[in-house]
Amino acid sequence: MYANIRLKPSYILTALAMLFLTVFSMCGFIFAGDNTNREQIKLPILMYHSLQKDIKMQGTYVISPGDFERDIKYLKEHGYTSVTFAQLVDFVTNGTPLPEKPVMITFDDGYYNNLLYGEPILKKYGFTAVISPIVSCTEEYSNLDNISPVYGCAGWEQLKSAMENNTFTVENHTYNLHSLKGRKGITKLQGESYESYKKTVGEDISKAQNLITQNTGVTPLCFTYPYGAFDDYSQRLIKELGFSSSLTATERLNIITRNSDSLFGLGRFIVTPENSAEEILKRTGLEK
Repeated sequence: MYANIRLKPSYILTALAMLFLTVFSMCGFIFAGDNTNREQIKLPILMYHSLQKDIKMQGTYVISPGDFERDIKYLKEHGYTSVTFAQLVDFVTNGTPLPEKPVMITFDDGYYNNLLYGEPILKKYGFTAVISPIVSCTEEYSNLDNISPVYGCAGWEQLKSAMENNTFTVENHTYNLHSLKGRKGITKLQGESYESYKKTVGEDISKAQNLITQNTGVTPLCFTYPYGAFDDYSQRLIKELGFSSSLTATERLNIITRNSDSLFGLGRFIVTPENSAEEILKRTGLEK
């Protein structure tokens, strides 16, 4: 009874197009927009160190508060929302959605000027940043009444206040291994056994982790490699110590998936007076 039915060519083409789109969307392909496929998120991470008003001090690792506001203003005007490691872990673990255009703002070493100059700017635009202090320096400056904005580190009181204000979250950058003496950061020494390495480096990182938890009430989820340097020993140790993620200094755009491994070895783009957030995002293809 169906032998004489003839389908119009337009019906056949429509059906084939719908089948094609269904199959490709099941395979995870992205057709439009940066983060259309919410199982695969593009995440740019910006890296800062020190904020200084004196132009003579500015360079690769030091920018002015004005340049920092330039970046945050650009991100706000172009629809970006800052994210934390707790949000990334929640996305990977539970599938909790991330913002449409996520970005992560990070500060290394824990300088007091990050909070002094950076916190008002973050508040103004509704952003949150990640700060990874060298905890031995945090301990030292926690005992001082007056902290220099030129070279001083933020103390526990300043860090805890910034966390309560939702302008900063605190991650682990070692207790006292941010050094080039002997080993580079937490990389292994030549001929060092993993057992010896784990004892020395693991104790330092655990000390930092415990002090951050005790003084802020929050346990860091991420380890930030000093100098961005890592090797097979360090990658193994960071996971064994229970961290959910790690930050390098490799310049690349991150793709975050529901696979927990996508949170390790995250790349970052260093911001300089000449290399703004706008220029970085255009270079990655996220902006035109």
